[in-house]
Amino acid sequence: MKSKLSILTLLLVLVAGCAALGVPQADTFNKKVVAANAIVESAAGTIATLAGAGKISTEDAHKYLDQAKDAAHAIDVTREVYATNPGEAENRLGAIIVGLNALTALLEAKK
Repeated sequence: MKSKLSILTLLLVLVAGCAALGVPQADTFNKKVVAANAIVESAAGTIATLAGAGKISTEDAHKYLDQAKDAAHAIDVTREVYATNPGEAENRLGAIIVGLNALTALLEAKK
C-alpha cells in the first residue's frame, strides 16, 4: 500500500509541476475522471498513513474514508450522467474535484 501511495503522490506532484510549467492539464472529461480517481486513491492512502501514525483517530479515519468513498461513487455517477448530459457531468465533476481538494488540504494539515 505504501508503494502505491508513493507512486500516486509522485504522479500528483509531477502533474502539479507540469501544470506550473505550462504543460496542459486534463483536457477531456475522461482524463478529469482519471485525475479525480487518483486524488481519491491518494487521499485514502494518506488517511491510512495518518491513522497508522496516530495523527488522526480511528473515528476520524472512518469519517474521511467515507468522504473519499462518497466522492468515488459520485465520480462514477458523473460518468453515467455524461452519456446524456455532458455539460451537467462536467459541472458535477468540477464540484467533486473541489471537494476532494478540500479533503486533501485538510489531510495535509494533519501531517
